[in-house]
Amino acid sequence: MSLFIATSVMAYIRQALPPANKPTRKHLIIYLMPWLQGQDYLLGSTLTEADLRLFPSLIRFDAVYFIHFKASKKRISDYPNLNRYLHTLFSLPWVAKTVDMVHIKQHYFLSHPQLNPSRIIPHTPEMFASLS
Repeated sequence: MSLFIATSVMAYIRQALPPANKPTRKHLIIYLMPWLQGQDYLLGSTLTEADLRLFPSLIRFDAVYFIHFKASKKRISDYPNLNRYLHTLFSLPWVAKTVDMVHIKQHYFLSHPQLNPSRIIPHTPEMFASLS
């Protein structure tokens, strides 16, 4: 057996699951749901690097991936465990300081003219209200 060092949660899941069950990025949410049931972080009560590496994707999901890339039929806020998990991470002051949603949205919505030729940046007040 060869040694595999995962560089992301998705890489780990792709390596750990049998070939028929390997998810795409948009299926990652479904695979995280059982792990987050009744615990604060991916590995229980301890914050790990995996949590911090997952956070940027989750914080961008509702505002960018859901709208711009149409990555899912549901938002993070539609999944109670993931929504709670995102709020838990965002409530850490040193994590919240790293988030600039204006910059994130401007970057994605203005840098893909083939997806957004009119360069419209949608207003997403419900996400900002739930994270403050």
